[in-house]
Amino acid sequence: LGTDSQVVDPTLTALFGTEWPSTAKGQGVAYVVLLMWYNQQIFGGGMPRINAVIRGQKVFDPRTSTTAYSTNPALVIRDYLTAPVYGFEDDEITIDDVSFESGADYCDELVTPISGGASQKRFELTGWVDTNRSTRANLADLTTACRGTVLNIGGVWKLIIRKEQSATGLVITTDNTVEGSWKYVLPGSAVAGNRVVVGYVDPDRDYQVDSVQWPEPGDSNLYLTEDNSHLNELSIDLPFTDDRLRAQQIGMVLLRETRESIMVILTAKEELLQAEVGDVVVLTHPSPGWTDKEFWVVATNYRPEAGVMDLVLMEYEPSVYTLDEQFPQPTIHDTNLPDPFTVAAPTSLVLTAGDAESILSADGVRIIRIKMEWTDAIEPFISTYEVQAKPNADSDWDSYGTLLPEDGLFYVGPVSDENWDCQIRTVNRLGIHSDWLSGSITPSVTPSILTSASQEVAADVARYRLRETDQTLPLGLWGLTLEGDQLRIQKNTAVAGDFTTFNEFFTMAADGALTLTVPTVAVVGTAATVAVSVTKTGGATMAVQATSTVGKVGTTSNHPLQFLQNNGIVAEFDTAGNFVISSSIAIESGTPVITLKDTNSVLGNVTYQSVIKGTDSTDAQAWWLGDGQSGVKQASFWATTGY
Repeated sequence: LGTDSQVVDPTLTALFGTEWPSTAKGQGVAYVVLLMWYNQQIFGGGMPRINAVIRGQKVFDPRTSTTAYSTNPALVIRDYLTAPVYGFEDDEITIDDVSFESGADYCDELVTPISGGASQKRFELTGWVDTNRSTRANLADLTTACRGTVLNIGGVWKLIIRKEQSATGLVITTDNTVEGSWKYVLPGSAVAGNRVVVGYVDPDRDYQVDSVQWPEPGDSNLYLTEDNSHLNELSIDLPFTDDRLRAQQIGMVLLRETRESIMVILTAKEELLQAEVGDVVVLTHPSPGWTDKEFWVVATNYRPEAGVMDLVLMEYEPSVYTLDEQFPQPTIHDTNLPDPFTVAAPTSLVLTAGDAESILSADGVRIIRIKMEWTDAIEPFISTYEVQAKPNADSDWDSYGTLLPEDGLFYVGPVSDENWDCQIRTVNRLGIHSDWLSGSITPSVTPSILTSASQEVAADVARYRLRETDQTLPLGLWGLTLEGDQLRIQKNTAVAGDFTTFNEFFTMAADGALTLTVPTVAVVGTAATVAVSVTKTGGATMAVQATSTVGKVGTTSNHPLQFLQNNGIVAEFDTAGNFVISSSIAIESGTPVITLKDTNSVLGNVTYQSVIKGTDSTDAQAWWLGDGQSGVKQASFWATTGY
């Protein structure tokens, strides 16, 4: 990846087709392909900024003649000097590999910053190079990772890392220098600091810049004491150092060097032309009283016309490069503030869906509801709860909106009598959601049964239909239905095939009573078997069937009981309870008898009796057929609920 010979990415071509042509190879560029799916909760602020921790360029190691990923500063700097695309693009022959190998070895040395702690490499280099900056500016930043200096001497790159080392054997005296050329420079307060603040990149802070001091705050500071407590703080930045202890080590040495920084400028004679930058030489001079005092060679300038070389020397003190014991980073105690992006869910969800949770609407419809109760989430930033529910057999959830925490409970409804799934989750003030808390329940509601057969009939029945057949007459249909709050016994002339739900028949030949047996059903809207038996005067055989679906429930009414003929009232109970008979029909007592009864006898058996007979016939068959010519076509009475 990132080579000059890489080909087009097949994944991108497959995803984008012609929008990512075969010429889009990205040669010499390392890249990553990220596929993201939009999530309002996660990406509410828009497209996220992507950061990555990666291993960088593979570099050549002259010590092993291998090329591999490395964080060794000397090897990275060497690679930057020879890199053709992003670096200096210099030839390999311009590299003084002896100095780079020596520097690489020094960087790889293991040190133990904390007594009894783990060891680590003396120097490592991590970071990225901004190619918009000049190569020399980038090179200067790279060298900060190892306290190094890179010089180009006669067209050859040399790496120098100041460290404890032996003198070369060159001795500088008044005999091998030009008389009168010696100059001394003492460090001023602006140069000699007594505390250093080092900026570095901290991985523990999401790779943001942090700082460390030396000496540590609160530690004894001999330099500050020497300066009469006058603080002179130096600041340095290490953009390619990502370790606190390593950054502090670099700052420690650099601060010490400023305290040991007497400089000497002189002109040396030919016998000292072999002096090179980075060498340690010794000086003997009577004026400052030095005998074999060691100095760094920090700069040279050869003047061939005069046969002399100007030297710039800086005081060398080997103890500067001995590391003091360091201390681990102080533990920063976490705050007790909760994480707003981790939201607690409610707990202990309880679902109930029985008689107490159901309600009766104004139009007489039994509404089944599921009551949801829970223990509130322990969440300081809670805003609302979000509720969803669905039949267990469905795959898609229906939203029931949001509610405030102080509401305490929620009713899901109307629902059917099948198994239901319900769930609730917390939403905080940032719109972040918790996980769902879920539960399931099958509602269980017991409707009221018939409790009275008086003028105000209590009924929790609906859509019971009777089927009549006659050997000589066309098929006819009878039904006991509830329309609005009116319970009707009704004749229909439609053919039997229209009522495909009828699947049981009862054949009765004897005279007797019309009996509807109403069972106690578990839930309004649930299939239930309704036993119906019918006999009638006249000997005609009737087969009857009641549908098995419980539907609407009647509402309370005080209307009088009415019997209708040809859509006109022919007999009724008036509001005073008196029975008024029209002249067109006769009301007899005896047979037939209509009995509505609770099968389970929860509230006992109640019988409502009334005989309706056509005036033009002694045979009740005329009424049962309801042909509209003789007898009553339909009868109805008002019902009240038993709730």
